Amino acid sequence: MHSGERPYTCDMCNKSFSNKCNLKRHQLIHNSEGLYHCDVFNSLFWNRCVLKKHQSTRSANWPFACDFCHKSFHLQSSLHRNQRTHTGERPHDSHVCNKSFTSRSDLKRHHLVRTGEHPYSYDICNKAFSDMSNLKKHQHTHTHTLGSIYTL
Repeated sequence: MHSGERPYTCDMCNKSFSNKCNLKRHQLIHNSEGLYHCDVFNSLFWNRCVLKKHQSTRSANWPFACDFCHKSFHLQSSLHRNQRTHTGERPHDSHVCNKSFTSRSDLKRHHLVRTGEHPYSYDICNKAFSDMSNLKKHQHTHTHTLGSIYTL
């Protein structure tokens, strides 16, 4: 289970992290020379190709705009999820505990963490993860081809 500890601290800004990998990724923002920057979403990327892919899948001119933060979304459901972060609405309740979540996917991730289930595994090193995005991040450590490394 998660202890909430953040023992890894950035010596440049004192931000703390739960694991060393996230700290190292964060530290790249302090020396962004040679990295590619997305001006619209204020993100850094390892290479230009990944930045271009990011830019092709994101747009500041999508049809669904948030009245709170003015971000645009290509799906109305994405807009609604974003708006919940501003309104505090959490319509997805856990049947195991008293927590509630802004999306079904966050609720599902919560249940996986609570049960200790790790359904996503990487057959090269046999590591398993409760979340697909963590598996993908881990896979990049084997190939050294991280895409977006940090959102500023």
